[in-house]
Amino acid sequence: LADQSVDILVGTKAEIRQINPNVVHEESLVNYSIRFLHDASSGREQERKILNIRKCLEKLITPAIPKEQFNLVEGKLSYYLNVDIVIMNDESGSLIDFISLAVRAAINSTRTAKVSVVYNQLKEKYETTLLSGEEVDFDDQILKFNARDVPIIVSVGYAADNILVDMLRTEELSVDSIMQCAIDAEGKLCGVYKAGACGVPLSKIQDIFSLAKLVAVKLIEKQNEAFETLAISSWLV
Repeated sequence: LADQSVDILVGTKAEIRQINPNVVHEESLVNYSIRFLHDASSGREQERKILNIRKCLEKLITPAIPKEQFNLVEGKLSYYLNVDIVIMNDESGSLIDFISLAVRAAINSTRTAKVSVVYNQLKEKYETTLLSGEEVDFDDQILKFNARDVPIIVSVGYAADNILVDMLRTEELSVDSIMQCAIDAEGKLCGVYKAGACGVPLSKIQDIFSLAKLVAVKLIEKQNEAFETLAISSWLV
């Protein structure tokens, strides 16, 4: 994803693992690896940025990803998704907004081989084999992850009774508070993460959510159109 001042590269890799009963399954399905390619910040400042980005994604994006497509054996075996995020340039603001769009696109593009699962009684574990052979169509051998229900994040700033969206970095530094709103294609508010020390008046909360919804629905509609175009192009090839 490239903007005038933002360059982000996101890749995904799906793997199959046993479900750890001691870990909340839904929270561990997606693992985010984040790094800055060029950043003049100190090591501690860069770690703080990465921690904030990961926390925001885990709070707002991960819970909304459809989980049923990950399950192989309920409670026992599952696909897990590793998401690698490389931020090559972040001179603009609204970084988490761009990242959420890129993550959504990457999940939509994720492909992995379908498998059949059998339980090996001697080894007392589940084993997988690839679906292949002349009797299986190629399209039926590939698992495509669905990102249509995955929300995006819209950051809305509040300062001196003003509400700002699509903020530059200088604007982000000048606002009192930032509400990072996760909105899906239907305009549903999936979660909110607040940054900044100051509060937001209750009278402005609904205005902030309405603006975030308006922006998100339009962006997701355009991105879904791009998904359709890419799907048609790949089918024609």
